[in-house]
Amino acid sequence: LDEVSLLFADHPDLLKQFTYFLPDAVQAQAKAQLDQVAKEAEARNRAAASKKAIMQQAKGMQQQSQVLSAPPPPRRQTNHQLPPQQPPQQLQPPQQQQQQPPQQQPHAPIPFGATQGRSDDREREIARSVIYGTVSFAPVRPPRKNELTPTQAASKKGRPQMIPELPVQPTTAESAFFERAKLHLSRKELAPDKPPGSRRHTPYVEFLKCLHLFGAGILNKDELLLLLRGLFMQGHAPKSGINAGGGASNPAVANDAQELLREFEEVLVSRGHYANQEEASKTKSKYGDKQIRDMDLSGCERLTPSYRTYPPDYPMNKFFFHSGQSGMDATVLNSDTLCVPEKKNRIWSPEEYDGPTKRHNPYEEAMLLAEDERFEVDMAIQRNIMAMRQVEPIAEEVTQLRENEEKDGQPIGRMHYKLRSRQLNNAQINAIARLYGDSGDEVLQHLVRNPVAVLPIVFNRLKQKDIEWREAKKELNKKWEAIYDANHEGSLDATCWFHKRDLERSFDEKKLVKQAKNCQDFVKEPSVLASRAATKDYHPQFLRGSTDSDSLLYQPHMKLPMSPEMPHQDAYHLIKTTLMKLGTKVDHEPVFRVWTEFMASFFSFPSDFVIDDAREGNCKKQALALKYNTGQKVMTSFGQGEILSVSEGTGQSTLRYKVRLPFGIGFVRPESIFQSANGPGFLARNGDQVKVSETEFPGSDYRLDNKYKLVFVEEIVYKFLRIYSLLVSILHDTKSRLLQTDSDQMDTTVDNKTFGPAYTAYLSKLKEVMVSQPDLLAFERFCRATCKKRVGQLTVLPKIVDSCARLLVEISKDDVLLSAYDFSMWGERDPVKLRSQCLSVSDESSYRVQISDDNIFFAYVDPDQDLMALPEDDEVEDEMDDDAEDGEIEESGEDLNPDDDGQPDSKRQKLK
Repeated sequence: LDEVSLLFADHPDLLKQFTYFLPDAVQAQAKAQLDQVAKEAEARNRAAASKKAIMQQAKGMQQQSQVLSAPPPPRRQTNHQLPPQQPPQQLQPPQQQQQQPPQQQPHAPIPFGATQGRSDDREREIARSVIYGTVSFAPVRPPRKNELTPTQAASKKGRPQMIPELPVQPTTAESAFFERAKLHLSRKELAPDKPPGSRRHTPYVEFLKCLHLFGAGILNKDELLLLLRGLFMQGHAPKSGINAGGGASNPAVANDAQELLREFEEVLVSRGHYANQEEASKTKSKYGDKQIRDMDLSGCERLTPSYRTYPPDYPMNKFFFHSGQSGMDATVLNSDTLCVPEKKNRIWSPEEYDGPTKRHNPYEEAMLLAEDERFEVDMAIQRNIMAMRQVEPIAEEVTQLRENEEKDGQPIGRMHYKLRSRQLNNAQINAIARLYGDSGDEVLQHLVRNPVAVLPIVFNRLKQKDIEWREAKKELNKKWEAIYDANHEGSLDATCWFHKRDLERSFDEKKLVKQAKNCQDFVKEPSVLASRAATKDYHPQFLRGSTDSDSLLYQPHMKLPMSPEMPHQDAYHLIKTTLMKLGTKVDHEPVFRVWTEFMASFFSFPSDFVIDDAREGNCKKQALALKYNTGQKVMTSFGQGEILSVSEGTGQSTLRYKVRLPFGIGFVRPESIFQSANGPGFLARNGDQVKVSETEFPGSDYRLDNKYKLVFVEEIVYKFLRIYSLLVSILHDTKSRLLQTDSDQMDTTVDNKTFGPAYTAYLSKLKEVMVSQPDLLAFERFCRATCKKRVGQLTVLPKIVDSCARLLVEISKDDVLLSAYDFSMWGERDPVKLRSQCLSVSDESSYRVQISDDNIFFAYVDPDQDLMALPEDDEVEDEMDDDAEDGEIEESGEDLNPDDDGQPDSKRQKLK
């Protein structure tokens, strides 16, 4: 009614007659409202007429006063008064002498703020010339109450999907209902018995009027349903008489009307707060927001390997509602089973599929990241160009309109310009929003409300960004080309990543402990790492028992290659470099004591490269606190030697040892002896050698051969020795391969830089990586240039060195290892007694470490386990039989080594 009142504001008679077009139920209310509006319109017309009459009267009085105040016209001359030289026939008639003033055209009204007027024809011509929008010169609508500002609209509504935004589209159910309602109201049973006065006066038009009144708030829901019930049931047909029709005389019409009313009630509640509440309750239900992977399908019937039925309590009616599905559709569509893959093959989304990720090495990742970055830059430029092409003609149009308004002297804001539908799509809107970052949504709201002012600014911004991004792309192209050149060769190496991964798994500390404790299981079922190309050369050999009777090793154990000729010096310098990087965070003195007093002696490698560090770490000179015995082997500043005699003097300063050194015999002062090659009764304690009580430890009759060294250590020492063995093995293998191929004599060139011989250059580069912040990709390129076939082994060494250094620092925090090794150095070759002595130092010394000239052995021995007893498993004999077939040992009663009298007959293994 407000719109009708505004439309017929100057026609009170039409307002009064408009009530006849409304439904009967609202005519009284509408008539009262329209009568009040008509009275106001009549009063307004009377006031306008009075004002017009007053203005006309005032204008007439003004014209009359102007005529009275005008000067008299000049006196007209007669014929006898003319001069003689002018003949009378030359006189012009009086009507020609008086010139009539030209008729003035009515001036166009001048709007407020304008400098000149403009005709309606000109404005209609401007509106017709617009292509991409619509132009209006109507008065500005005042802002509505609680209308959102552009900033508020941007935060509340977000980014529009279309400019201008499309109206709300009907759902499938709503469209179907209106189609059925139109067909129902067009039935002849609902038509009037007499032709209507207007073609638009039909039941369907009445239905739309009712909906319009409901949307305007004039009718509530109950009143609307009451009106529609009568309209659907009866239409315009008479209820009685000979021409009676509608639902009163036709039950089919009545049934269809009831069905339409029921559907209409569902349509009413399908939107708004009630619909939101229903959707929220559905989401909060048991299966509302659950995906298939989150459902408990344990009670569901498994029809096939991939399909299962829905849970018994699954609400089918709530979640399986299809408005347009027919019975025939339901017979062929699946609504009873779920597709559930097997657990091992379940991939629920593309994000969870990590197969390609596992196949990508770092070089491929770098190239793919560069490619993704390049794609994003190209797409941003192309989207910007697309938006610029779409906005350019519109910006030119609004600029031309604004310039014409200024030429016509019209005020700013009088012309209203709105874009036509579907002028800017989602891609172009996102391109514009990207220009302004976080304020993009707010700029779009300003664009929707005032395109005349905003579009030229946006277009200029698009052109600036196009130039800026093209220049930036030129610089990025250089960066991308460098990435491609640096990573192309590495991307072709598909096995490097797998090799590196397998090697990292091989020295995982948990796996190392598991291998020691479950050694017998690995004898039966070898690990997959034993067959991998990268780890098979460094994987330990698992045995049920030793084939050498002199080793006295009857437990399941592991065997690894180890010899003094391996590059222990290189390993030592790498670990030292890592420790030096830590600086004051680590006490270096006990670390070097472990290295000089245990590592150098246990592995029997040359000690010349640790002499300087040993001198620095030999605090308090523990040799001054005791005297070494004749025949004892010691480590001196001049190398390993044997004490031949002791020359005692009057004081400590005159004490000398006569020592047989590698290069001859000499006299050595006590402070030059830095290794705790202790004799019986002395142990290492806090950097000194202290005398211990002669405690009787349980022993046995077994004696270990002199070619073996044995010590029982804690778990942390076992892990350190395992990782250290891997480190020296990789260094030894790498050095041997490089020397065999003469690669060590060739200079290594990476990124146009020459680094010298291969192995030497690699060690220098590795130390540089250990000290500084590593660039792993650059280091891997260097390793590939050094040896293409061993890239995985070379690149994994920094982690191995870090692990060794970390474990070595933990070991050096106490003297457990040095004290246990002191017992080993006493020279009593009894493994049982040595085990008891080591357990007295630490009750966790359950790991047996034994080394020979060529191999190192590791075994886990439980404290309650008999050290010299054979395993009860009969498979040990089978293993020995298999070894006998290979020519290693044989199980028989004949003693093939009669000189070995130190072993009991029941425990002796016969050598072939």
